[in-house]
Amino acid sequence: MNDDGSQEVQAAFDVIIALLGDEDNALAQINDDAHYLAGIGATPEHVAQQVKTKERLVNAVASFLQASRGETAFEEFIEVVSGLAKSTLAYSLASDDQKTLLVDCFIAIARAVQDREPEAANQTRNSRTLLGLNALAKIYRWCERSRDLVFAAQTEVELLNAIWPVLLEVGEDDLLEKVVGKELLIDVAQSWLSGAAYSQIEEVISAGGIVKRFGESTRRFTPEDVVDICDNCFGFEFSLYLTALVTYFEQDGDLNNVDTVELIKRLQSGLKYGLPDPLAVAIQESGFADRMLTLDLRPVFAGVHPSRDAVVTYARNNPAAVSAVLDRYPSYFQMVFAGLTQR
Repeated sequence: MNDDGSQEVQAAFDVIIALLGDEDNALAQINDDAHYLAGIGATPEHVAQQVKTKERLVNAVASFLQASRGETAFEEFIEVVSGLAKSTLAYSLASDDQKTLLVDCFIAIARAVQDREPEAANQTRNSRTLLGLNALAKIYRWCERSRDLVFAAQTEVELLNAIWPVLLEVGEDDLLEKVVGKELLIDVAQSWLSGAAYSQIEEVISAGGIVKRFGESTRRFTPEDVVDICDNCFGFEFSLYLTALVTYFEQDGDLNNVDTVELIKRLQSGLKYGLPDPLAVAIQESGFADRMLTLDLRPVFAGVHPSRDAVVTYARNNPAAVSAVLDRYPSYFQMVFAGLTQR
């Protein structure tokens, strides 16, 4: 649509077909002639943002359809797809023409998924990654090319260094796309993984000269940007990509992959929370949902098996040691602890 939503720039179905064909170059297939856009009151930036939004919607529908695939023959599944489209809120609110378009879009996405991955079991497996078709294909191709790099990694730090190029290649986080000097963010991600405080991470960003684009110029990271890049990019988006790595190496069928899969899962948890090891993650998941508190509590739980149940059991049996640390934090965490110690 143009900037005020009064006129269509290009048919929505055509945009979806372009996205299904090649997400990276979909924008090039849309009429971006400056005179045409100006004539209908559209700006290239607004059009690009709409395409990005549609890309995310297409990926969400693709993931949903793969999760719904089951073992049904594909031509029978098309009837299921039609029913799924008709069950949406969008369908109930649409005009007759829009209803037809919505069903056609769902079916086009289902056919694109089938073309990429004909095996129903693999579609179900891929749906767990919540990733778009092209992002998933890129990750799987990278895994095929770079297996030895992944297998050679012995620690979370080494593994993050090894997979960093593919994370940057497929990354779609809004702030990440604005970063000048993305390759330098590896030091920031490693700081996050080590459990560094946001203030320390901000110092790493500043020392590296990492900035973000702002119009025609650049700006330094704000404290809010630091939290954004750590929590949303590293902690959420990149952890989804690690799900794809787990999926790839699990379905490989090679028993020698077991240790590698476990290492990927540990890195995934570490990136999700910004914590350096499984014990810290277990403390966090026990209910002490504050990174600095978790790291302060870690010495109390030294030697405890890194699982939520083991952490909770130890906390119940050693309340004084835990409370001594919690006294330095808001009373909310004493309430959390009281809930944990109730049998």
